Amino acid sequence: MMSFVKKMVFQTNALKVGDKLSDETDVGPLITEKEALRVEEWVQDAVEKGGKVLTGGKRDGAYYLPTILADVPDSTKIVNEEIFGPVVTVFPVDSLEEAIEKSNHVEYGLQAGIFTKI
Repeated sequence: MMSFVKKMVFQTNALKVGDKLSDETDVGPLITEKEALRVEEWVQDAVEKGGKVLTGGKRDGAYYLPTILADVPDSTKIVNEEIFGPVVTVFPVDSLEEAIEKSNHVEYGLQAGIFTKI
């Protein structure tokens, strides 16, 4: 898990945030600054409840840096609802079954993914 997370952080840090019309941009702004503020609030809530920001976690106007969170409690909004922002949470699991169970824990399907060597 650790080498995967390190690679994920490295790749995330390489993303270029900027003008959505530029060919060089990987991540543009959110639709409005209000949405960026909402993403910021959800991330802050996750951190206040014990989550750790591995990269990102900062907002500038309508831009929110691509963010990776770890150790986020299951009770947080960011785990249970779709954030619609450049934020992911990572969770270690001991089996494929546990990964599927954790992915299916939420009501929505667009926010879950499983990465494995299996």
